[in-house]
Amino acid sequence: MKRNRLLIYLLIFTSVIFLWLSLKKTTLNKQYPEQQIQRYLMSLIVETDEILFRVPIEEISNNKQLAKDQLNKLLVSTERIFTSYTELQEINNQFHAKAPSTNIPEEIIAGSMAFFTEMKESKNRHVNEQQLQYLEQLYLFYKEINDLDVEKMDLDECIHQVSLISEKYQHLIK
Repeated sequence: MKRNRLLIYLLIFTSVIFLWLSLKKTTLNKQYPEQQIQRYLMSLIVETDEILFRVPIEEISNNKQLAKDQLNKLLVSTERIFTSYTELQEINNQFHAKAPSTNIPEEIIAGSMAFFTEMKESKNRHVNEQQLQYLEQLYLFYKEINDLDVEKMDLDECIHQVSLISEKYQHLIK
């Protein structure tokens, strides 16, 4: 009987320890990742800077073509913007009880990635008038995102502002 009681106590003790560890692990995972958010926000701004200043729209419009390195830069920066924004959106959805905002920004950015990928695969670097108008509007979209003062905004407000900006540029969705 004493031996059975010891076994029961050991089982209860083990289950309490297991329960305590699993609760501690879930609470650690639910902490608000402030540093990670700042990193994604800064990546969003840095990569829009890269697009706006490393591959100026004026140069594209004057030459009527994209150089291979310009196209690569546009594609890489757009992919990073997409990743940063989707990560921010995911964190926002996880920690805020509000309904998720629109996915228009993701669609615009994904559409631009598809546009740059298509140009890269076709090996045709010449830009026609329709493509140039698309690029000019896309640059305006990125400029407005770049002009956001993300350091003074919380995550929810930043996501909301990007959604508002993207509503003005819905016509960029391909």
